[in-house]
Amino acid sequence: MKQLLAHLPYQIAVDLLHGVDGIVGRTHRDTAVTLFADVSGFTPMSEALSNFGQDGTEDLTALLNDYFAVMIDLIGSYGGVVASFGGDSLTALFLIGERGDTASIVMRAVRCALDMQLLMSAYQNIETRAGQFSLEIKIGLAIGPVLSTVVGDATVRLQSVIAGLPLEHAAQAEHLAHSGDVMIHHDMFALAPEITISEERGDYRLVTDVPGSPGYAPLPPLSTTDATLLPTLSAFLHPSLARRILDGQTGFVNEHRSVTVLFVGFSGFDYDNDTSVAARLQSYIAQVAQIVEQYDGDLNKIDMGDKGSKLVVIFGAPIAHENDAERAMRCALALRELRIEHVELRSSEVGSDEPPNPPFSLPHSPFSIRIGIASGLVYCGLVGAEQRREYTVMGDTVNLAARLMQAAAPGEVIAASGSHRPVADQFLWTPLDALPVKGRSRPVPVFRL
Repeated sequence: MKQLLAHLPYQIAVDLLHGVDGIVGRTHRDTAVTLFADVSGFTPMSEALSNFGQDGTEDLTALLNDYFAVMIDLIGSYGGVVASFGGDSLTALFLIGERGDTASIVMRAVRCALDMQLLMSAYQNIETRAGQFSLEIKIGLAIGPVLSTVVGDATVRLQSVIAGLPLEHAAQAEHLAHSGDVMIHHDMFALAPEITISEERGDYRLVTDVPGSPGYAPLPPLSTTDATLLPTLSAFLHPSLARRILDGQTGFVNEHRSVTVLFVGFSGFDYDNDTSVAARLQSYIAQVAQIVEQYDGDLNKIDMGDKGSKLVVIFGAPIAHENDAERAMRCALALRELRIEHVELRSSEVGSDEPPNPPFSLPHSPFSIRIGIASGLVYCGLVGAEQRREYTVMGDTVNLAARLMQAAAPGEVIAASGSHRPVADQFLWTPLDALPVKGRSRPVPVFRL
């Protein structure tokens, strides 16, 4: 049970353990410092170690989990919670409530980020069987109200979601940072002007120090779950993965394998001002989960902030089919046709004095979707630590799918040649101009589905 609980963010796990009814759609809106940390170096390491079979996979797994365990422990010691992973990146929240004043929590979060950078010295010039590699991180932080909810279909798949403007600001801060930097949004500096900064970059500030010692403030540990929660906990993972974890058979979960990855960008949700947004998102994701299950894929992730709102859907892991590429294309076409209009919904938020909203019918929403698809060898596995982990994929193929999603126009499905080739005669395709991609010597041939 404890192993399954580690796949939930702390605040969602607390709700579940306290017996909160109706976990699906249960919504919190809390002010928090959001920390977004993106590490570079694992992708080339993964690509190189994939040439060494299971030995290479085991080496990469050990390095990944060592890195994440160190960072997760540090974040937890400062009172932060790891809300989500994005391959080799992570997003953490430092909730502002009854645990202290805002300025002290802001400084604690910034001190945590600076300490994370200090710990990176241990990950320079790492010797592996594939050569020497170094890891570097960039960290961005922002503050403001963050929406936290659970969406999906409890009989198919559930996902925890965090969303809101602070995630976008933290991602933008990270983008403006250089390796080794900690960047904060100016709103944080206004709340804690004692923070030492060395440079301004638009609305963001480069941090060099936090005076004094903000001190540690770990959250209380989670209690052990009871058996009645097993179906709900299992719904947060792919069924085959949940079974392996419960049976203690996770030895071969982490592997390099060929997959087809869909990055699905979607817009039309106002996470900051629309009081019914959680209900609208729940309606949409429940339908997405059913479509993905129909084609036997894995709704691996729902992520907001960096690159906007997006879904990550995997075909080929944790289970594989001979026709995964075809399944992925049919799934993409079905997702493209999905709409979020004319749905009767109710919405309520935890901590609000207002009664639940009455039923309403959604008008034609400014909803749009764009999809990028890529196929190839990736690292798939459980990453993190005993207290917090997720099943994720990482590698050049994953990055390519994300790049194609960003290049797609609203309503477009774009596939790289590696995904197009196996199903070229099964669908109607339009060749597009080859796409320049960072890190590749030649533009990538792409096709519109």
